[in-house]
Amino acid sequence: MVAVGYGFFDEKKELSTYIDIAADEQQMLARFWRMIVEVRRRMNNVITHNGHNFDLPFMKRRAFVLGMRVPTLRTKYNKWEDIFLDTMVEWGSGEWKAYVKLDHLAKLFGVQGKLEGVSGADFWKLLRDNKVDLAREYLNSDIVATAAVAQKMFLL
Repeated sequence: MVAVGYGFFDEKKELSTYIDIAADEQQMLARFWRMIVEVRRRMNNVITHNGHNFDLPFMKRRAFVLGMRVPTLRTKYNKWEDIFLDTMVEWGSGEWKAYVKLDHLAKLFGVQGKLEGVSGADFWKLLRDNKVDLAREYLNSDIVATAAVAQKMFLL
């Protein structure tokens, strides 16, 4: 079982979350990359926290392992395209290898943080142990926290 979560803002700037938990990793990745291409086509943004250094490379590598073609999303300077805004990169303000946990930023800004008692490092265990509801709750809290931090940083 694999999972990925997204948040979308409507015209009223209200957040909706979408959690994709699937048995078929290739199908889930195909949906993910189609969504990214559609966001790019609409000239919108993808906002992540540590997405430049973890989520995007991980999803791209998994697609390669599964024999999937992925869109070219990097500039000639080997940076992620401008559609990808990363709250950790923005927080780092040019400091090389600056790292900050999403939950720490959320608490600093006084907004909802991540789900208590669940670590991103252990997320795969939730799926392995078929704790789908807790996995869904964790992903949802991650999306909400990222969006709230991005709003506080004026990225939305």
